[in-house]
Amino acid sequence: MFCMAAYGDGPYWRSCLEVMSYPSGYSLYRPFSFRKEYLSRDLQNMVADPDQVRTNIHLLSWNAGFVGMRFQATSFRDIFIPLRKVTITNILEQDRVQVFFRLGDYVCHAKERLFLSLHNIIDLSEPEITLFFSVPIDTVLTLQDMPLSKQMPPKLWDCIMSLDVISAQAQRNFLNTLALWFCGYRLHGTSSRLPPKKIESGGERGDVFGPKLVQGKCYDFDLAYSRIMRPGEVSSDIPACQYEWIPQGDTLKVAQNVIPVTGNYRRETVWAEVQQSSPAPIELRFVPTSHQLERGKTSASEIKTVELRVRVLTVTNLWAWRRILVLFVILASLVATIAFGVMAVHKPDHSAVYLALLAASAGVCGSLLKDLLMGRAK
Repeated sequence: MFCMAAYGDGPYWRSCLEVMSYPSGYSLYRPFSFRKEYLSRDLQNMVADPDQVRTNIHLLSWNAGFVGMRFQATSFRDIFIPLRKVTITNILEQDRVQVFFRLGDYVCHAKERLFLSLHNIIDLSEPEITLFFSVPIDTVLTLQDMPLSKQMPPKLWDCIMSLDVISAQAQRNFLNTLALWFCGYRLHGTSSRLPPKKIESGGERGDVFGPKLVQGKCYDFDLAYSRIMRPGEVSSDIPACQYEWIPQGDTLKVAQNVIPVTGNYRRETVWAEVQQSSPAPIELRFVPTSHQLERGKTSASEIKTVELRVRVLTVTNLWAWRRILVLFVILASLVATIAFGVMAVHKPDHSAVYLALLAASAGVCGSLLKDLLMGRAK
């Protein structure tokens, strides 16, 4: 088992929020990127051997672990706070070590403040920047016994924001941050959320899981947002912010491309219709922007934000009536092509006419077949 971390009091503290922004079973839209010296020595040796990576990446005893946060502050260096279970789907060593992973259950900090002591795991007597490390067998049970939840636990950040759990700089980083969460997707008008599907396989990311949308259908995207405040703080201020939904290209027709922030701990549902299929996953971006400040509301300059990105795959409905019609025309054109070819051989007096008809029917057949295979024929 391994642990993977970002510094909660470092420049990339938003990574700790991004890993909380998706339901269980989804892949993070990007890898965690580490310099090689950020890995423990045993992981450095393993990553240096591609064959060993390919073997271990499929072993549940190795590829399962936790993502969480560490701290640069001296008095908190020995603490790792687990946030979620994860499963590594691939590791690539390029200019940096890229770790791709799928998100699992949340650690239930709402019940108690949970952390892992790094004594006897990392040599804390020396300066170190270890953010990706293996967990010894005698410590694995400590992680395995932590209470988990498939849903984000209530009052999660009230518990994590306590001063005796995270460093003062980490608390300043997270305080007053507005985050948008992707809660799941469902067919429009239905109440049951659809599970994540495998939307990519065999590439550099390994197996990628996310929404799989069918062309011509309409889906509801369930979102939620909240602002991180001090434990027990009650605020009626509304941040002067909104989120703009930026779908990629013309793949989706979006009901509303602006999600206004109207309070705290709010939910929002936005529907989108799939206009065309995509040959590979695309990325939906929810970008925070500021709007005109109203009197008595929190200044946008006081608010920190986290962008939300969701990778989705759109596919063609194989049994749509238009595709059935196109398939019928393709078969008819194919039969006509064969028939005109036979006639051109057996009736040489009219071979020119039959050859012209053969070329036309073959052209129609080839064009429609290309559209069918490329997903252009709905």
